[in-house]
Amino acid sequence: MFSMNRFQWRFKIFGLLTIGLTLQSCITQRKISFSTLTPAEITLSPEISEVCLINHGISEPEDSNGVFYGFAGQLYYDSTKYDTLISWAVMDGLTDGFATSQRLVISGEPLLWLRSSIEKETFAFISDTMMDSFCPSNIADASLIIDKMSIFDNFDYFLMDNGLYYMQLTALAAIGFQFYDLQNKQLVDQYISIDTLSYSTYGYSWEKTIATLPGRAELYQDIAYDIGKKYAWRLTPGLKKHQRFYYLTNDKDIQKGHEYANQGLWATAARYWIKLTDNKNKRKAYLSAFNMALASEMEGRLDIALYWIDRALEKYHTAEAVKYKTILEQRQKDLDLLIKQMSINP
Repeated sequence: MFSMNRFQWRFKIFGLLTIGLTLQSCITQRKISFSTLTPAEITLSPEISEVCLINHGISEPEDSNGVFYGFAGQLYYDSTKYDTLISWAVMDGLTDGFATSQRLVISGEPLLWLRSSIEKETFAFISDTMMDSFCPSNIADASLIIDKMSIFDNFDYFLMDNGLYYMQLTALAAIGFQFYDLQNKQLVDQYISIDTLSYSTYGYSWEKTIATLPGRAELYQDIAYDIGKKYAWRLTPGLKKHQRFYYLTNDKDIQKGHEYANQGLWATAARYWIKLTDNKNKRKAYLSAFNMALASEMEGRLDIALYWIDRALEKYHTAEAVKYKTILEQRQKDLDLLIKQMSINP
């Protein structure tokens, strides 16, 4: 009799665990990604809107203007001058980066200030008199100097036992920038932007495999462009990619909301998800309230998103909901700063 009761008790526990796992397996997370305008690292004066661009990255012609590079563990030298190519790629990146928010615009054509062979410092000294000769304050509010540029690339490969080549090409670049407020005659920012860029490939033929990698000029253009855009986003708002998810279950309203969310119709999706937010089933109420928070964020209503994530937390205090609330609070702070940074005094 005792062993029979113990068997029945174990069977009941097993049955409850099975039901619990079955219910849990009905819930999935639908991941999404999107980009939003994010505040710059530096908040500029509202009086600054037009920028004079000075290219001080190009050196005077001389024999030592080439670049060193690594190839299969050995150091080599390329006498080709790449500084003109690199500086123009940086300026393209700056232009596109500023265009993201249109907070700053480049005034006129970029000015060339050749770098002397005796200049070793990253940042060139420039007097107020010299700055005025380059960029008078009546044509621009600020000046941006592209300063010393350093770049290095390395190629390496491995030959596998099966005859497969694995190849990797990596570039490392460091570029100095100076940003001056011409109206108040003061240095706003002095910054060295460092970045790496890697490409990898594999194949059985040496010639065909190495041909899939970019050449040195293309590699340098790509990394210089990225550095220019990233520095533009240091001064002005830029794009940031976000990852989110919403819950998906077999419930017909959750499913219907998913159909519209999948099309980017978040307001319509919310019309179905909101039906379950007061459901007596706490799990359904939690899942739908969480989804409502995401729909509100996607509609640009962070205040309403915070309301719904609090509603979700009232049902279940999950790690996912706590994390999402922290993200929404930070996004609200970012939005307040973004509004401040985008203000311009005419």
